[in-house]
Amino acid sequence: MFDSDNTDNPQNPVQPPVNPVKRSLEIANEEGLPPEAAILMPAIMMQEYGGNPGVTGEQTKYGRARGAMQIIPSTWDKYKHRPDADPYNLDDSLRAGARYVKDLYEQSGGDLRKVVSGYYGAASGRGVNYADDVLGTVDQIRGNA
Repeated sequence: MFDSDNTDNPQNPVQPPVNPVKRSLEIANEEGLPPEAAILMPAIMMQEYGGNPGVTGEQTKYGRARGAMQIIPSTWDKYKHRPDADPYNLDDSLRAGARYVKDLYEQSGGDLRKVVSGYYGAASGRGVNYADDVLGTVDQIRGNA
């Protein structure tokens, strides 16, 4: 009889579902983000299409953002951690996003609002609503921790 959960098959063990918020924090830590910047990772991920790793954004002059962290192709090429990384793979998307957030954090002198605005591509101030939404999600995550 077919065993739908594969619990009796050591060659094909069932993997527990991944908690994307927890995984984003783990990868942020692995990539060396300080805790105050690491908390941005799940907030940005949730702002970007709810963190759905299979989503592709609308066409822009910069290309279509892809994956859980909604990274445009030129940014993806700069921050992916290996040549065969897949923007639709949750871990790959989170790792590229963490590297990007880390650079923005260092460039902004640790100003989280500037980090979020820069992630949105709006360091000039056009991303005010986006930054407010992401930083509001950070507050919610902190409240649930």
